[in-house]
Amino acid sequence: MYPNDKDTKYNLEYARKKLLQQKQEQQQNQDNKDNKDNQDKQQQQQNQDNKEEQNKDNEKQQKQKQEQEQQQQQRQQDKRQLDALQQNERQTQKKVAEEEMKKGGKAKQEKDW
Repeated sequence: MYPNDKDTKYNLEYARKKLLQQKQEQQQNQDNKDNKDNQDKQQQQQNQDNKEEQNKDNEKQQKQKQEQEQQQQQRQQDKRQLDALQQNERQTQKKVAEEEMKKGGKAKQEKDW
């Protein structure tokens, strides 16, 4: 080991440069890995947010569908009630007409000759 030997100095400097280069590559690889991890986390968060939004949309659609079904059922029930009331009115009018005919048949008719 000769500190003043050119080959030794060259080899030492070469080893230092290689070590420095290796450290830089490791740091760059770590940075790349960290960036990829961050991108993966962001993608996962975005996917989760999209799923949550889709679930909310699905719930909203289901709620609207239920409301529409309830409205349709209410309309059907209202129609049945209206039909029943109309039928009741027809029956009542028929009874009134029958009563009037009965009363009319008992009354004496005047002759105008």
